[in-house]
Amino acid sequence: MISTDVLLLAGFAYAIIWSLTARIYLYADQFEQHTPLIHRVLKLDDIAGRMYTKGSGAHYPMIVPKSGRPFSIDTAAYGLDERFNHWFLHLRDLNR
Repeated sequence: MISTDVLLLAGFAYAIIWSLTARIYLYADQFEQHTPLIHRVLKLDDIAGRMYTKGSGAHYPMIVPKSGRPFSIDTAAYGLDERFNHWFLHLRDLNR
């Protein structure tokens, strides 16, 4: 019972920290993603392109690096707007 409470408390604390610190920064030459567990920086030259993945009732944008694994971006969780969409749509489309 105590271990369940500790796990729930840890999950709650992580969710609060994530919501306060998770950010995506877009620059003319690079993309940065910061969360409590991830610090990802990709130069535009290191990005192969973009695609979409299907999630629970939605399509999530995915960034595909030239090396490494593709990763999805939950635009609602990060509070992203049209600036991200504009930047994302300028990446090479890999869904074709």
